[in-house]
Amino acid sequence: MTTPTVYRATATRDGRWWAVEIHGFPPNYAAVTQGRDLAEAASNARKATSLLLNVPAEEIEIDLHVNEADEVVAEVERARARRAEAAREEQATLVRAARRLVDQGLTQRDAARLLGLSFQRVHQLLKTASPTG
Repeated sequence: MTTPTVYRATATRDGRWWAVEIHGFPPNYAAVTQGRDLAEAASNARKATSLLLNVPAEEIEIDLHVNEADEVVAEVERARARRAEAAREEQATLVRAARRLVDQGLTQRDAARLLGLSFQRVHQLLKTASPTG
């Protein structure tokens, strides 16, 4: 199976419908379609592109954007990236903390209680930590 060709499409609200303009065609080609919701709009854009270029729909992928919503979506993506970074930082901090507590003579069970983790989780963390901290 070939990798689908990606076409960017822009959806604009028009009453109760989404009007979609598909970009990236050769000169003298243009495609527009519509849908009642974004899923239907993307599906119709894929079908229109397939028909216009005379290629199977499976070879088409639509990257649908809503200009009015791009900044809102970008804000959510930035928040998700910050959350993922915080999770990585938390993981690294837990590994270091578990190692330090056990190196100070605490049992894994006591370290788990102090860190609010299960004994099994502390054991997993210690397996990933280098013995030198």
